[in-house]
Amino acid sequence: MTSKRNILIMCRRVIKCLSIMSIGFLSIPVNAHHSYSMYDGSIYKVFTGVIVRIVPNAAHFEMHFVPLNEDRNALVRDDEGEPLVWVVQMESAARATQHGITRESFPQGTVMSMGIHPRRDGRPAGDRGDSGLFQCPKGISPEPGKHCDSVPGNISFGPGEIPAE
Repeated sequence: MTSKRNILIMCRRVIKCLSIMSIGFLSIPVNAHHSYSMYDGSIYKVFTGVIVRIVPNAAHFEMHFVPLNEDRNALVRDDEGEPLVWVVQMESAARATQHGITRESFPQGTVMSMGIHPRRDGRPAGDRGDSGLFQCPKGISPEPGKHCDSVPGNISFGPGEIPAE
């Protein structure tokens, strides 16, 4: 009789465990995500720059670029004379790929334009938000003060336009 009782107790435990697991599997998934409070979503800074690195992280696709000056003929440099690299956080790598944004479509040296919500602490980084992303044709930069969306033959990636600053 004791073995039947033990089997019954074990079956109840297994059923309880399976019930708890099924609740976890059937619950609505919640997308955990970090805060965007580090970015100033109330403003856009618009950049035209040269890609130096692409990081297709699963959570956020990143573009590392050095801005071009207003004359569009030189890289912006920091106080030590080194190129000032900005990092832009974008959508997930999967979403970026759906828009044609890949490491291959933006090789090192590509000239591109987009708006970003800059970091509140002043670091050279930001979030793309809903800004358009435009690529200049190879070997062509925009006229002084303009962006790639003004260059004939530009390529637009995903929805959006260059925002007003």
